[in-house]
Amino acid sequence: MLTRRQAVGPLASAIVLLLWAAPLAHAGGGAECPPNLPDCQIDAGGGGKPPGGKPPGGDGDTGGGDSGGGAKCIIDDAEVPCHRPGLGWFNPADRCYWALLEPQPPADDPAWTIATHLPADWKPGQGALYNTTCTAKGAELMGGTAYSATPPPGQGGMVDPAVLAQQAIKNMRLTGADIGIAPRQGGQSLVGLPVWLWNNPTATTWGPKVESVSAGGVTVTATAHVDRIIWTTGDGDSVTCKGPGKAYLPEYGTQKPECGHIYSRAGQYAINATSKWVVDWTASTGQNGRISTDRASATNVSLAEAQALNTQ
Repeated sequence: MLTRRQAVGPLASAIVLLLWAAPLAHAGGGAECPPNLPDCQIDAGGGGKPPGGKPPGGDGDTGGGDSGGGAKCIIDDAEVPCHRPGLGWFNPADRCYWALLEPQPPADDPAWTIATHLPADWKPGQGALYNTTCTAKGAELMGGTAYSATPPPGQGGMVDPAVLAQQAIKNMRLTGADIGIAPRQGGQSLVGLPVWLWNNPTATTWGPKVESVSAGGVTVTATAHVDRIIWTTGDGDSVTCKGPGKAYLPEYGTQKPECGHIYSRAGQYAINATSKWVVDWTASTGQNGRISTDRASATNVSLAEAQALNTQ
């Protein structure tokens, strides 16, 4: 009987190369999730489908799994509350807090004529007056009563840039990894030899992917990229790869892959890949943020002991 040490010799290597021969498996070549489905799982050789539960490594987006994404308000390079009781909502256009005067003064009140930003052709019933408070360095004296024809950027009830960023993510149709694996799908490898794992990178499987969304006079531009992929290998282990990995070629033989795993026991193993996407967004109002979201893909691999492959 051959020992395991004998099994990984030249004969076993030749057998493995035959088993790993092209075509190599990958997940469907461009399969995409439905446009409004935040979570998506892709099986190797098939298209997108909703997962039966949470994908490995975290939740998806907009359904509660995204982290971060809230709008940030900045004054003098420091983050400040976007709303302050008594001062109102932060307006990034002038870095002041705007609070709607309630009730609004009557049309003949002098407050209208002395308000800043009042257009020369103003007519009663147009726009509203706000009390502005400026706390930025050098702007402390710029506050007072101001006129605006429409609620200013950042005003409560206006379009939230963070919400537009979430919509941009939906429009991107981001997916999990387009999985490549050696040995190929349906093939078999030997215990003790490396299994190669990689992602076939595109804009929607790796990034960068850029999308802009506009509403209510606000435009948000979001850029997404995969920060890392966490591969759970089905044997209780996991592998984290910062890059997409390198596709296997027969001339590589049994050398160590950029991203892969070595199994110690024979069997059929389910492999799940969780792509950790990072989305940075900026708004035309000056606000910005970051959203983290996950996408999942799956495949499987079969491992045999060398004795089984060499039995006459």
